[in-house]
Amino acid sequence: LSKASPLMNIYTKNEKEEFKKTISNSFNGQNIKRIFSSLPLFTIENETLINILKRNKISIEDINTIINYKNEEEQYIKNTLVNSKLNDVIFKVSKKEFDKEEISLSLENIFYEKKITYTYLEYEKHLKNTINWASKNSNYTVTFNEYKTFKNINIVIIKNCYVKLSKCSNPTIHFIIKHPKLVDAISKFDPIVKE
Repeated sequence: LSKASPLMNIYTKNEKEEFKKTISNSFNGQNIKRIFSSLPLFTIENETLINILKRNKISIEDINTIINYKNEEEQYIKNTLVNSKLNDVIFKVSKKEFDKEEISLSLENIFYEKKITYTYLEYEKHLKNTINWASKNSNYTVTFNEYKTFKNINIVIIKNCYVKLSKCSNPTIHFIIKHPKLVDAISKFDPIVKE
């Protein structure tokens, strides 16, 4: 048992710094697929993001933290796209579906505990930002999923490397799977999508 490798590593808020180190340099030269239950934060315009945060009554300190994280994430993705291709699979929600179930900002990587929700107009605006961002960055593509695969779970698949499963709702938990057979099996997972 002392020589065995765990099937996965589990990260909670208590392991925040260790988690950050684990994912910080893992994308270089790899093709990445991410399946989102929300939208990727780095594509949103700062003005729209600030308006969402203010409407949700987020403190100035937290607003600054989230804006800084968003800007750092955008730069990180741009650096990643120099040598890698990134495909984000996004659930395209209708107004009717949105009214049944609110959607929150994707802040799981900073273990942010408060749920920050969109209005439908804010969601649409962020979705347009994402499509626009993809049109300007050749190594970044968006695939639309009209069927919700998971609620509050995001998946990052780096084939032949690792899979990250993130539970986005409070408490946030990340599961990083490096076992080759499990990574291969999850890499082959393909929810119903529409280009």
